[in-house]
Amino acid sequence: MNVNRELLAFLRKQYPVGTRIRLDSMQDPYAPVEAGTTGKLDYIDDAGQFHMKWDNGRTLALIPGVDSFTVLPPELSMTKLYMPLTAELYEPDVYGNMQDEPELLTGRDLTTYEQTPIAENRNFGKQCINCHTFNRNSPDTMMVHVRGKQGGTLISLNGEMEKVDPKPEEYRHGATYPAWHPSGRYIAFSANEIQQFFHSSGQKPIEVSDLAADLMIYDVQTHETFTDSLVYGEQYMETFPTWSPDGKQIYFCRAEGYRQGMSLDSIRYDLYRIHFDAEHSKLHTLECVYKASALRKTVSFPRISPDGRFLLFTQSDYGNFSIWHPESDLYLLNLATGNIRNIAEINSDNVDSFHTWSSTGRWLVFSSKRLDGLWARPFFAHFDPETGHFSKPFLLPQKEPDFYDTFTYTYNLPELIKAPVKTGKKLLETIEEPIHRAKVKN
Repeated sequence: MNVNRELLAFLRKQYPVGTRIRLDSMQDPYAPVEAGTTGKLDYIDDAGQFHMKWDNGRTLALIPGVDSFTVLPPELSMTKLYMPLTAELYEPDVYGNMQDEPELLTGRDLTTYEQTPIAENRNFGKQCINCHTFNRNSPDTMMVHVRGKQGGTLISLNGEMEKVDPKPEEYRHGATYPAWHPSGRYIAFSANEIQQFFHSSGQKPIEVSDLAADLMIYDVQTHETFTDSLVYGEQYMETFPTWSPDGKQIYFCRAEGYRQGMSLDSIRYDLYRIHFDAEHSKLHTLECVYKASALRKTVSFPRISPDGRFLLFTQSDYGNFSIWHPESDLYLLNLATGNIRNIAEINSDNVDSFHTWSSTGRWLVFSSKRLDGLWARPFFAHFDPETGHFSKPFLLPQKEPDFYDTFTYTYNLPELIKAPVKTGKKLLETIEEPIHRAKVKN
C-alpha cells in the first residue's frame, strides 16, 4: 500500500501512539484477530499499517481501508488534584520593566480559587525572596533565599527552620539555584555571578547571563559545604543542578567559562551529570549527557520525573535565562533510550520555560508567555509515562474569566506540592534571626 507523506502525517497525528482501538473485523484469510478484541496502537509504519499491541497478546497489524475498527475514548483515571501551587509573583515598575524583587511567595489550592500568601516582602522591608524549592514536593522540607540587609537562605526541615549562608568564606560566589537531595540531608547549589544586560534595540531588550558559576553541596546536618574541581573553577560554568530520584547523580548545565568581551549569544550550555557518593560525601565521574552546543542550542532547567525515567529541560538558542527567550521550548529526554524530542504537543510560539513535575509524575506545571508575550502564566499538562506524551495544556483557572486581561504580575518558579505550606509565620520570624555561615567540609 503506497501512502503519501501528507496522508501518513495526518494518520500519525490523528491516531497517536497509545490510541485505544476495538477491532470490528479483520480481512486476514489465515489467522485474523477475533472481532471485538481491544488493544493499543504501537506505531504506524511508512505503509500506513497500524501496528498493534492487542490485549490478548497478539501483534497483528491493522490495514486501514481493509480492516474495520473503532477508536475508543481514553481510559478514565483517578487523579488527586489537591496540589497547591507555589510561585513568586513579579510586578512591572512604572516603565513596564519587571522588578528585581518578587512581591510575594504565594500558595494556590488547585481545587478552589483560594490563594494564600506564604510571605510578602512588604512584611520584611521589601527585601527580595526567591528561588524556593521543595524536597520531593513536600512542604515540610523547603528552602528559600532572602536577599537584602537581612539576607540568607531559610531552610525548613522536620518542623525546624534556620537561616544560613551555605557559602563558606573561601568560596567565590554565593548559593543561587538549589536542589534537594532525596534524603533531605544535602542541597546542591550552583554558585553564580549573574549580570543583567539591557539592549537598546532588538526583540530581546533584557538579557540575564552568568559571568561565573560553580556547583557546591551543602550538608544540612553538619552545616558544611564541599565541592570538587570537576565542577568548580574558571574554565567552565555549571548551573541548575537537579538530583536523580535515587540521589546517586546530579544533572546540571555546563558551558565554557565566560571571558571578558565574550559575546553573550555565544554562551551555550550542555547537559551533564556527575556521580555522588553519599557515604563519603564525594563527587566523581563527570559525563556529558546531551551536547546541545553542537547543534548551536543551549539547555536549562533539567528536571527528572519521580520514577527516574524521563528528564525534562528547556532549550533555546543561547544563554540559560530562557524566560527572556521567545524561542525557548520544552524537550523530553528518555533516560533509558537516550531519545530526545521537542514536546510539540505543549510548546507554543512564545516562551515556554520553567517547569516542575507533580509528586506522581503524572502532571507538569510550566511557565509560558503564550498569551501575550509579556507575562509568564502557569500552564498544566497531564503526562502518560507509557507513551511519553502530554495532554493539551491548560491555563491555571481563575474565578473571573477576564482575570488575566488585567493581572499584571508574572508567575515565576511554579511548583506543585502535596499540601499547603504552613510555616509562613515561622519564615518571617526566622528572617530576623542571626545567620549561620557554613564551613568547608574537610
